[in-house]
Amino acid sequence: MKRKQWLISMGGLVLSPKLVWGNAIIELDKLRIAELGHDFKWGVANAAFQVEGAVNVDGKLPSIWDEFSHKKGNIKNKHNADVACDFYHRYGEDINITSDLGFKHFRFSIAWTRVVKSDLKTPNTDGINYYLSMLRSLHGAGLTPWVTLYHWDLPLILEQKGGWSNREIISYFKRFVEICLENFGELVDHWFVVNEPAAFVSLGYLSGYHAPGKKSPFGFLKSVHHVCLAVSVAGNLIREFNPKNKIGIAYSYSVVHGGNGEDKNSVEKVDAFLNRLFIEPFLGKGYPTDSLPVLKRINNYMEEGDNEKLNFEFDFVGVQYYFRVVVEKSSWIPFLKSKEVPATKRGVLMNSMKREIYPQGMYDCLMRLKNYGFKDILVSENGVCFDDQLVDGVINDVDRIEFFRRHLDELSRAKNDQCPVSGYFVWTLTDNFEWSEGYSNRFGIVHVDFDTQMRTIKKSGYWWQSILSN
Repeated sequence: MKRKQWLISMGGLVLSPKLVWGNAIIELDKLRIAELGHDFKWGVANAAFQVEGAVNVDGKLPSIWDEFSHKKGNIKNKHNADVACDFYHRYGEDINITSDLGFKHFRFSIAWTRVVKSDLKTPNTDGINYYLSMLRSLHGAGLTPWVTLYHWDLPLILEQKGGWSNREIISYFKRFVEICLENFGELVDHWFVVNEPAAFVSLGYLSGYHAPGKKSPFGFLKSVHHVCLAVSVAGNLIREFNPKNKIGIAYSYSVVHGGNGEDKNSVEKVDAFLNRLFIEPFLGKGYPTDSLPVLKRINNYMEEGDNEKLNFEFDFVGVQYYFRVVVEKSSWIPFLKSKEVPATKRGVLMNSMKREIYPQGMYDCLMRLKNYGFKDILVSENGVCFDDQLVDGVINDVDRIEFFRRHLDELSRAKNDQCPVSGYFVWTLTDNFEWSEGYSNRFGIVHVDFDTQMRTIKKSGYWWQSILSN
């Protein structure tokens, strides 16, 4: 990939980060960090299925992703996550790396399939002990755990009952959350109820690109509603368990722009689909039927009192920003009547997944959430994949450093404009299993050799260490 030389403005001084190293530039980077405040939270994030491996260890049940990743044609290069980064056995090493790099917060998910037995009600002691051990290791290393309860790895048994399209899943999810609270509640204060609901519902039940691989418009609409209800039920359960707990949700967010001046309607539809769908119901606004009338069909699956059940006030919301989406009108596309204009046709800077790198979107999405009235906002994921090359034991990923700098600039701009953004989590610590993309796209600040499991800190990892150090 050809690298565009970005210009970074700090305090009126314009720098070209061609080498992105040297003490003078690092000191300026540290000033940028300091300006965000001593209480600003810096962390890394990962997800159980993407890193843990240990597919059949200690009573783990199969998930929808275990099945999906072993079906021919679903994952690039026939990859699967049976071993992944072997985090299940190597979490101590990765926790130590995180601490050594200067981060103080660690976001991870609990695999539903590890902590329950096949009746989905009885705790699995071996799986619970694994997470207890990891949580204690995090505390021992001075890292605050941020737990995601659902990061896409639904038990296969539940999908065989209809998964998120079956309303019964709400009671199963409630029981899963109860088990987590009963066993981990003394070690965890910060909970993300679900991760990127717009992504796992649309990609899993509408496009079929992700597990469980369904392509059902009506299954999608049912799933939207059941996920929202499950989040609210779980949130209230966590608050009842301990009113001091902090409860949030992690939203995927893509800034949506039109390809030309005639695409305003397309922008509104796609924005409602990608961004508004799982935000506004919890605020008492209902589903965004004003811009996407097809969502009125969700009324067919609502029961008495559902609207009241949906209302829930999060203590914080996470935003996960990666790229901009540009759309144009297309009468051939169901629901949206719009299609995406690929970044490859727009002559823009891209990551290795051919998605546009658009730093200003960080500012835009943070300010959008501010305008919704959220009192505490975290960047719960932000990162970039490049074709990293290991040369003589070194990964000189200067493009990734530039990516972080530009996005942190936009975060700082939002904070200066009174956005209550209080933390930033790097996606991700180690290269991992990137869902349907397999291992072909590397997001980590630590390189993983998937044959040997050897970890090598990339230059971007050392950059974080240099700017987070005292």
